[in-house]
Amino acid sequence: MRRIAVPGIAIPIPVLGFGCSALTSMGEGQALQVLATAFDAGVRHFDVARYYGYGESEGLLGRFRDLDCIYRASPNSLFPGCL
Repeated sequence: MRRIAVPGIAIPIPVLGFGCSALTSMGEGQALQVLATAFDAGVRHFDVARYYGYGESEGLLGRFRDLDCIYRASPNSLFPGCL
């Protein structure tokens, strides 16, 4: 997947991100499968916010994958991890 340099971030980030707001409207098993499908397709940038299910989208992402191995973004920050 193509990546871009972002000022203030040490390593390039993927241009394609996955919005996690809809994950909280489905069951946990289905949400984890959706995350797995996105990850298998090369997505490494996941957009979460505490307002997405009152923080549940972040919890789902954490249960899916070690948070050190993906990028997660919230409205005011980007948290890079390993790829």
